[in-house]
Parts: sequence; structure tokens; C-alpha cells
Amino acid sequence: MIGTYGVTRHLQKTSKALSHVRAIEEPVKFIREHYHRQISIDELAELAHMSVSALERRFKKHLAKTPNQFINEVRLENARKLLIETQLPISQVAYQCGFSEPSYFSKQFWRLFGEIPSQMRSQLGD
Repeated sequence: MIGTYGVTRHLQKTSKALSHVRAIEEPVKFIREHYHRQISIDELAELAHMSVSALERRFKKHLAKTPNQFINEVRLENARKLLIETQLPISQVAYQCGFSEPSYFSKQFWRLFGEIPSQMRSQLGD
């Protein structure tokens, strides 16, 4: 009986932990589908049915980043894909991925990938 109790208790803890992760599933899905437009943290919190601070805590705990950092990374990953797969001008890639300023896009791209978009493009041509 003691072993069964321990397993049951462990499953309850796992179930509770998973419910916390599930709470950010909708915001994460929403970000991945709508990264190209302006996304507010209030909008994400409403989707998750929680306060902004609770949403930010869950993102930090389960993804090790804030919602804004996650949005930025999703945008940059999609931008990198467009830079590799298309010949769109870099400024157009920036706009299509939700960046309003190409210079800010280049700075963020460099921070995440260690090179600017034009460097990555030129390396593809080698």
C-alpha cells in the first residue's frame, strides 16, 4: 500500500505540473501562428485566462524566457527561414516577420545567431 500511495502522489504532482505547462500552450500556439503581427502580453494573458504577471512567471518557469523574448525568437527563427528559402530583400523579411525597423531586426538577429542577416545570406551563396 505504501508503494501505491507514493505512485499516486507522484502522478498527482505530475498532473499538476502538466496543467501549469498546458496553461501556456494556447499563448505559445498563438505566437507561432501570429508572430508577423503586433502581439500584446495582455492579449496572451487573456488567451491563457490568467494575469500578465502569472503568464510571465509561467513562461519564465517553463521556457526560461519572457513572453516578449519568446515572440522575438519565433520571429527571428521565421526570418532566418525566409532568408534561406527566398530571395526577398532583408527589409521585406523583417517586415513580414513582425519587425517594424530593419535595423532593429538586424541587431536582434545578430544577438540570437551571432551574425547579421546579410552575412548569413552571403554565406549561403558560397
